[in-house]
Amino acid sequence: MTHRSLHRLFARSLTFAAVLLAAFLCSACDKMPKHGHLDGMWHLTSIQLLAEADTLTRAQVPTTQEAKDVPQPLATDVRLNRLYLSFQLGMIQFTRSYPEQMGRETHFGHFKRTGNELEVYDLCRGANYQSATDNNPPFTQKDICTLHPWGIFNLHTTFSIERLTASELVMRSPRVRLTLRKI
Repeated sequence: MTHRSLHRLFARSLTFAAVLLAAFLCSACDKMPKHGHLDGMWHLTSIQLLAEADTLTRAQVPTTQEAKDVPQPLATDVRLNRLYLSFQLGMIQFTRSYPEQMGRETHFGHFKRTGNELEVYDLCRGANYQSATDNNPPFTQKDICTLHPWGIFNLHTTFSIERLTASELVMRSPRVRLTLRKI
């Protein structure tokens, strides 16, 4: 073989290897996000209590035009509380970080998204919970207060997604409006 033919063979082999590598990288085991922008980790930045929403009847709920004149409850900035929500493959994870103690609190559940509605259910305590009989016992209505910082007040909570972009999520239940930013 001449030097020129060796060079062509090397160039073809290199091209083939590059095409093979590109095909491998494009078909890797990476799962596409099932829920679009919702999938991933979110930092809870504010929580707005909507206590008066429980007392309004359907006739009293203001229209979009009238809503500008209705005073809205103040939102509480909770960024420093280090509260996080993670969504992936139908599972939701609630995390609170304690960097000064190098620890964290985690709880889990399932979620179902239908259009702009998000149902959270089957809630259980995470591995940080110490129990002699069960590693991840389910929450009961009696101890659901553990999840109040994340806006969960019932064992089955439904949120309405008001805004969802690649960087921001705003969702509302009858009791709270949560604002989160994507991490």
